[in-house]
Amino acid sequence: MSAESFFGLGVLFGLGFWPCLLIFSELILLIFLAYHDNALMSFISFVVAGLILMFISQINIFKYVWTNPGQVFLWVLIYYIPIGLIWSVFRWGIYVYGEKRDILANQQRFLSRMKRRFAVTDDRNVDLAVKWFRQRGGISITRENLSKDQMEDFTTHVMESLNLGKIPDILLGEWESEYACEKPSIKDSAEKAVSWIAFWPFSMICYCFSDLLIDVARWVRRKFSHVYDLITNWIFKDVDPRLFKRY
Repeated sequence: MSAESFFGLGVLFGLGFWPCLLIFSELILLIFLAYHDNALMSFISFVVAGLILMFISQINIFKYVWTNPGQVFLWVLIYYIPIGLIWSVFRWGIYVYGEKRDILANQQRFLSRMKRRFAVTDDRNVDLAVKWFRQRGGISITRENLSKDQMEDFTTHVMESLNLGKIPDILLGEWESEYACEKPSIKDSAEKAVSWIAFWPFSMICYCFSDLLIDVARWVRRKFSHVYDLITNWIFKDVDPRLFKRY
């Protein structure tokens, strides 16, 4: 439904142009705030819009709640809140899965970058090798007396871990400085949960027209990735594979 049609219906049913504009604007604002899981601002904007609507029209939400507390309470308790609770559980699972996906993606980027770095000579690797040998008891090891064989042993140790998809302990400091984060906790995400429960209709709209579309696109890309690889391999079949980087 277009904005003009919405306003036209409002005028037709006696609301008037400005009340309809206010309602329409508030709905857009609530959707925006729900996208950012901002429960506090959603509540404030809802109350403010309700007060303004009360003064510019005959609609008085607060009066209706005051005169029909039992009916409103039962409707909220039996229908609205249970749906919000179910939605919050579903949304939390999607949120946590997304956080896990981001961490694994960062891990793969970090592993790929470290493989490229340890495939060549890099001064940072020498410093890490000295630190690694000192942790293993080689107190006298320095950059100056680190032998070529010792450097190769260290590089082999690191590459073995990287090829297994594991970040070696010696590289955890670099990982923490760039990507480390805390595991999602509902205690630290209380506002998200409140937003999903209290404003679930708007949260659903945001998910269906934003996150869900992105998730579907990622699923399609993942399922068809082997097709893309086949196309790439077929086009590059006459190119010497030694011309590409090893990592």
